[in-house]
Amino acid sequence: MAAILVLCGGALVVQKWYTGMRGDQEAAEVAAWATEQATLGSWPEARKVLAAQATALVSGDEAGWMAAVDASQPELQGYYQRLYATMRELGVTGWSYFSDYEPLENFGTSEIQANVTVSYCLGVLDCPRTSPAEDTLHLELATVTQKLVLDKRDGAYKIIESQQTGKTQPPWQNTELTFATGDRVVVAAPASERGRLPEVVAAADKAAAEADKFARYTGVKPGKYHLYLAGDKEWGSWYGGEKETYAVGYAHATGTVGTDVVLEMSAMDDAGQLAQALRHEFGHVVTLNGADLSGELILDLNQWLKEGVADYIGLLPRNKVDYGRIAALRGKPLPKDIRVDQLTEGATSADAARLYGYGYLAVNCMATKYGEARTMTFVNAALRQHKTNDAAAHQAFGVLFSKVNSTCLSYFRTIVG
Repeated sequence: MAAILVLCGGALVVQKWYTGMRGDQEAAEVAAWATEQATLGSWPEARKVLAAQATALVSGDEAGWMAAVDASQPELQGYYQRLYATMRELGVTGWSYFSDYEPLENFGTSEIQANVTVSYCLGVLDCPRTSPAEDTLHLELATVTQKLVLDKRDGAYKIIESQQTGKTQPPWQNTELTFATGDRVVVAAPASERGRLPEVVAAADKAAAEADKFARYTGVKPGKYHLYLAGDKEWGSWYGGEKETYAVGYAHATGTVGTDVVLEMSAMDDAGQLAQALRHEFGHVVTLNGADLSGELILDLNQWLKEGVADYIGLLPRNKVDYGRIAALRGKPLPKDIRVDQLTEGATSADAARLYGYGYLAVNCMATKYGEARTMTFVNAALRQHKTNDAAAHQAFGVLFSKVNSTCLSYFRTIVG
């Protein structure tokens, strides 16, 4: 009996050992399988593909750019071919992908879904390399946002889906454009405005030459002015769409690294209107490009000066005091300060005429009284160096701003009556 019990006990021990060994082996197999499935996707590997694609774009390597795109999808290939051509036309000098957060590597698949921010530069040799996460208000970097899906094809990651996101998309992000280049400008147009490209390029080169004259005062002379011609559809969508009814163009700062000019082409009725609008918007480029405007997002105390100097650059001759906005001021109360309050949401054309008209007259007054060079010193000090009006006036004219103010209010009375 004792022997039988010993044998039985030994068998149970062996069975327990065997069962435990099989359990450990199966658990290890399951763990290995789970690890394998969980690591099929690799964001670091996918990110290297995007980094190589960005390098290829800037260096002019189209084959390298397209190597990151799934070759089995003609429509997706076509989009990336057009994007490559567009960015090369615009003079791309920087293109960097940043993930908005660490993408999830889904269990059982190599597919990676990533929300990315692309920072880019056009014609800027010293393109910032700051992460958009460190530039939360997008004041320094020019950026667009994308939702990308990448998966392995023949062992290498490729973009298999690309969705352009964001509410303030630049013209080139989702619009097929035709480009024409002048001496000083790159002009882009959708299909509806393609026929106006020769006319606008010629006019824009002339306007750029006028704006360039002010670069000697501001130190801002872009390699090329970037100009987009908006049809009615594009006017309501590019950069979120222009909401102000009085506007026929705008200069949109792309961080501190560039400025895009957009014109509403249905409002460009004649050559004179087109030339004035171009000079005005290019005037914004040479006076504001690269300036830190973060302190003016809500309260812009110098809007009168920004629009005034842009109109001063836009109008020829520069002491012109009989154009439409000045005429609209006659017979109405004069302001008590040349610093007319900024326009608010829902401002009317009459409100705009008042700010633009008196802004122009204020700059014209200063240029007449103190000279153009000293007036531009005031403009730089106020708009680019963010000095107070008193400090800017003292630097430029050697007087307090109150003196400038009283002198130009008298000038207003002379011109407007």
